[in-house]
Formats: sequence, C-alpha cells, structure tokens
Amino acid sequence: GPDDDVCTSPVYTLQGNTPASGTGKWTQDVSNPAGATFANITNPNTTVNGLAPGVYRFIWTITASATCPPSTSTVKITIDAPPVGGTTAGIATVCSGDNNGQIALSGQVGTVKEWQSSTDGVNYFPLASAGTGTTMTYTQLTQTTFYRAVVTNGTVCPDVFSTPTKITVNPTTPLANAGPDQGICNQNYADMVGNDPGPLFSGVWTQTLGPAVTIVNPNDPHTRITGLTRGSAYTFKWTIIGLAPCGNTEDLVNISATSDVIPSFTMDQNHNCGNLTVNFTNTSTPSPTGTFVWDFGDGSPVVTAVNPPPHTF
Repeated sequence: GPDDDVCTSPVYTLQGNTPASGTGKWTQDVSNPAGATFANITNPNTTVNGLAPGVYRFIWTITASATCPPSTSTVKITIDAPPVGGTTAGIATVCSGDNNGQIALSGQVGTVKEWQSSTDGVNYFPLASAGTGTTMTYTQLTQTTFYRAVVTNGTVCPDVFSTPTKITVNPTTPLANAGPDQGICNQNYADMVGNDPGPLFSGVWTQTLGPAVTIVNPNDPHTRITGLTRGSAYTFKWTIIGLAPCGNTEDLVNISATSDVIPSFTMDQNHNCGNLTVNFTNTSTPSPTGTFVWDFGDGSPVVTAVNPPPHTF
C-alpha cells in the first residue's frame, strides 16, 4: 500500500494486496519504535495497534511456493505528534509611541510557523516581520496589541495557537499649560486657567513660591486660590498625571499681588502775598513707587516724578 502520514493515531489499518496464490505475512522493520502489534499478521488489511509518534516501516511478504522466491513490499507510516501551542510571556503596560519589548514562547511542541497580532483579541493577522523563532520583538506601539504564535508539527496535524500576550498601550500625557502669568491688584485671590487634562487624566495644583495660601480645589484646572498677600510674588505648578509608565507633564504660572496706590502729598506752605514757591512731598501709600503725575492746577505743564521740583505759583 501507499506510504502514509497520520496525526497521533495509535491504530492504523494497513493496505496490503490480497495474494493471488500463496500466503502473506506482515513483519516490522527493526528500526521501528517499540510497542506496535498486528491484530492478524496474515491479513493484508490488518490493523496495527500501539502506535506512538514516530516513523514505522511494515513489510508485506507473499510466499507462493517453496520453489519460487517470496515477493516483499515495504510501507512507511509516519505518526505525527499533535503540536502544542505553548505559553507566551512578556505581558506589559507601555507608553504610546515610546516603547519596545519582547514576547517569548515556551512549552510548545513543534515549531513556530508564524507570529500573529490583534488589536481586539479576536481577529488576528500574520506578522511576517516577526520571523519564526520562539521570541519576537515589538516597538513603538500606539495601541493595545495582543500577540500569539502559530505552532505546527508534521504535515497532517492541524496547527494550534499559543496563549496570547497582551501589551497594554497607555496614551501619552497631554502637555500641561498653567495659563499666562497674572498680576492682580488690591485683591487676595486669583482664578487659575490651567488646561483641562481630559477624561483619562487628572491634574493637580501645587505652590512652589510665596507665602502659604489656600488652593480651593487642587485638582480643578480653574480653581480659585485665596489668601494672597498684597505685595508678594507667587509661583504655582499645574501637573497633569500620566498613566504609568508615561511620565507627568507640568507648567508654571507666576502671580504678583499688589495693592492700589493711595495718592497723597504735603506742602511746605500754601499762602503768600505775591509769588509763592511751594515744595511738594509725595506721601502716597504704599511708600512711593511706580509712576506719579503732578498737576499744579494753574495751567502749567504736568510733571512726571515721584517728587516734583519746587513750583512757583
């Protein structure tokens, strides 16, 4: 009968021809794995039991008479062991666009026919670039991806899959924006204008400079900060927390708190007969700083100075 290749069958039916004359007999090649037995060695279509994965050669011999030489034929039966998919390892959580790693296969029976990937864990597609080794490398993933190996053994047993390994890809952290620097006048609070981190992320305000204040809701990008002291400078940091292993992003905003200037002055005299020269002294609060404009009320040009020169009326 013809050579044959079967998958993990302990029993096989031989296909010898029926003798036209004489008798036939089955025997085994000495190289056969141990354990195989014939149900009936004279039946051309006998069954062979006790087969294990390996290569068997069975010899069918027909003897017609004592004077004629016997006729023999050998058939090769290959019993393939079914493949075992094995287990993949290398599960990881990575940051989108900035990652690399390796998936390793172990415990398989057979060889790797190909690697496959999937973004939903259901529909897999071949990865020609991954090769046929027991490890494969991924890099720069931008979405969560599953990987598995296809394992084959022999020519007739169906291919099987390994267990899958999931690589979870977290999105990159949005860039933090704490908003423009602020200058506030004559008030003890400021409203922040940080950017919204979005539904996947969270943010937090912290103070890095200035006297202690109260951050009403540290996780609100538009929180109010109270307790500012006039005349002080402050710096606050807006941090958007990344999904591990992605890092955080942060940005700083400066706030200066000042008070209104209350203008006032004194003069050394205010009454005379004829021309009157007056010396004016700036007594504005807080102590004179900034720009002051003097109007003397007599039609003369205004003067810009902290303290004007003596003025004659």
